[in-house]
Amino acid sequence: MNKKYQGLKFIASIMSILAWLVGAIGFVSSIFLGMNASTAEGKIYLLMGGFLITAIFTCSLMAFSRLIYLFIDIESELRELSALVNKDRNG
Repeated sequence: MNKKYQGLKFIASIMSILAWLVGAIGFVSSIFLGMNASTAEGKIYLLMGGFLITAIFTCSLMAFSRLIYLFIDIESELRELSALVNKDRNG
């Protein structure tokens, strides 16, 4: 396994874990906020708004994590391709 970019891989892993934590905490918090609203309309708005904001933040964090992994994989593939091209050129 390549030891290059270990810091970025660590950050991507932390971002993924953080995304799951934000999702779980946001989901539970939205339910509690919705239950404590004074009107039925307020409960619905708080629940739906909380779920929507939680989903947006969770997806953003997860996408950022996956994007880091994607860039690392692209760099690895390009390095292998470059090695093959240079090998064929030098023959």
